[in-house]
Amino acid sequence: MATSANRTTEQLTDAGDGVRDHLGLTVLDEQVCWDHLADEPLGRLAVQVDGSPHLVPVNHVVRNSEILFVSVAGTKLHRATHQPGAQVAFEVDGYDAATRTGWSVVVQGRIHPVDDLVEHTHQDVRGRPTWLEGYRDRQWLRIVPERVDGRRLGGGTDES
Repeated sequence: MATSANRTTEQLTDAGDGVRDHLGLTVLDEQVCWDHLADEPLGRLAVQVDGSPHLVPVNHVVRNSEILFVSVAGTKLHRATHQPGAQVAFEVDGYDAATRTGWSVVVQGRIHPVDDLVEHTHQDVRGRPTWLEGYRDRQWLRIVPERVDGRRLGGGTDES
């Protein structure tokens, strides 16, 4: 199971309205992080492509504390993510410009193929349309998390 903030190397304080990091940002509880991950249809996947960092927007779903998404043969993302066990980072965020508040969740983990989906269709497992319609060589991949961290910017609560 993934762990929230690495409390052995990061200074955290309890400000009475939630745990805060060294910058004063509220640290989100791991369950709140997973709720945000599940609610947001779009995230950003960070991978290494030919030795350089590469950031790709992907639509995703959360299942059994793992992040699932689709890759298409012949793309840079496909090449980078079809190395089972490769390290990746995944991020989702949200903000409210009117209240100047927001949040960010970052997952660090390893990529693996999904072998247990019964059927690959034009709909993902929560009914959201995939962005890769028309591509026949799609493969579902999953991120097995090693670390899950979240922060709230502005405001003092974990609530959305």
